[in-house]
Parts: sequence; structure tokens; C-alpha cells
Amino acid sequence: MKQSLSALILLSFLFTLQIFADSKQDDKVELIISDPKKKPEGSWGKEADEVDAFQDIKIIDDLSEENTIARMEEARNHFNTSLASYKSSEKLIKDKKEARENEIRPQDKYEWQVKAREMEYEREYKRISLEGRKNSVMELVKGMTAMDKIENPNAVTSQVYIDLKASIYREYIKHQLRMKNYNQAMDMIEQYLNLGDSFKRESEPHKLLAICYEFNERQASKYKKEYIARKFRRKKNQELLLYSELAYGKDSNQYKRIVTRIGPIDGPDEDELLNPNSSVISNTSTAPSSMTPPPSEKKENSEEKDVTPK
Repeated sequence: MKQSLSALILLSFLFTLQIFADSKQDDKVELIISDPKKKPEGSWGKEADEVDAFQDIKIIDDLSEENTIARMEEARNHFNTSLASYKSSEKLIKDKKEARENEIRPQDKYEWQVKAREMEYEREYKRISLEGRKNSVMELVKGMTAMDKIENPNAVTSQVYIDLKASIYREYIKHQLRMKNYNQAMDMIEQYLNLGDSFKRESEPHKLLAICYEFNERQASKYKKEYIARKFRRKKNQELLLYSELAYGKDSNQYKRIVTRIGPIDGPDEDELLNPNSSVISNTSTAPSSMTPPPSEKKENSEEKDVTPK
């Protein structure tokens, strides 16, 4: 009788824990916008090894200044090198997997030995992929630096300049998100959206920005900074609404479902957001004016662990 009662109490406790866990995860961005049929648009849905290289810079009258052309070519070369670098790492992983497909290891006599070997291989693949991403990010940062040096007013408003800048931004954002460097990705997404109205009309950046804001919301909640948590929750929900409107339309069931899920958008007023004493997370509310990440960020890009506070 006592054993049955103990078992019943344990089951009840576990059930309560599960309900609590579910409620904590219920507002995650991935759950709110869950739609397996919806594919990311354009290059957003491609890994770096699938993206086409940026073709030769077309020499047009407005870009005829020698230094401008040189900087544009330099930026393009760094962009293409970043693609080739990651593509090389993915090919290395593919070659290793194919070579090991029919590999026979007589020393692996037991199932646990086989699984241990497979886990070792997976760690190796992840290490190669991570190294490829880091090398790609380094090239992209060099490309940003080259573009920052272009001052020709006709050049910086030309379509070829904006397209190249957008291409560099996209790849940088995707790599940083894959490495869970949400703050670096967030700053660059905000700059990407400021490139022009056509970029603001893309749905995918708004979804990715919502994920970055969600990370900061949870970090703020973790450290009991409820004001900051509310600020990022508001920004997250605004981006979710923009994403669903652009991806599906305001009259769609998906948009209405997301509106129902997130509820009223609450949070600090705009004048409160200007309070310099309100922020506890550095470099999270305003994107830097320059394309090039600050020196501290370049160092962080070379580290495997997530750079944000735990």
C-alpha cells in the first residue's frame, strides 16, 4: 500500500514538472511560428556551400574611381573566399563520411564501442564545420572592412554596392546564428534591414531577429532584469507580427494564430527605452554605425563557446 502511494505521489510530481516545463517553453519563437511547409526565402534558406559566388563587379561610370573599384573587388574576393572556405570544410566532412561508410573495425566488438566510435566521428565533423564557419566569418569581416573604406557617394548608393553588402551581411548572420552568437547576428540583422525598403519586406530577417530578441529576453529574465526582459519581449513580438504579415498576409490563418499566441504587445514606452541606465546587456539595443564589428567581437568570433553571458 505504501509503495503504491509513493508511486502515485512520484507520478503526480513528475506530471506537475512536465506541465511547468511545457509552460516555460510554450512562448518560444520556434513554437509560435512553427510551419514545416514554410521555407526560408532566397539565400536565407541556403547554407554557405550552396550560395553562388558574387560575379565580377561591373565597371559603370559612377564607380570608375580607381580606389572604389579596388575596394569593391577586394570585398567581393573576401566574400567568395568565405563561401569557398566553408564549402571546402563541408566537402571534407562528406569525404570522411563516405570513406567510413564501409569501414570495418575488428576492434569494435561490442555495440557500445561502435556507438562510442560514431560519437567520436560526429565530434570531429562538428569541429571541422565550426572551423569552417570561423574561417568564413573572418573573410566576411575583411570584406566589411574593405566596403567601409569606400567613400564615393555615387558608389555607396549604387545597386551593385548594396547587393554585395547585403550578400556579406546574410552569410555573416547565418554563420553567427549557427554558432549561437545571437548578439552579433542581431546587430547585423538590424543593419541588413536598414539597407532599404526591399530588405525590410523580406520575412526571414524578421523571424531571425525575433529569435535574437528572445535570447536577450531570456537572459534578462535569468538575471532578474524584468524591465529589460519586457523590452526585448515587446521587440520580439513586434518582429513576429512583421514576419507573419510578410510571410502569410494579415488575412491568413497563420497571422491570426500568431496574434492570438503572443497576445497584446506590452513593454516599455519609446521614451523609456532612451533611458541610458535601463540596459544591462551590452550591444543589444542599437546596431553599430559601422559595418565592421568592433575589435572585441572579432576576438569572440574565434571562440567556440557562446559569447553571451550564461
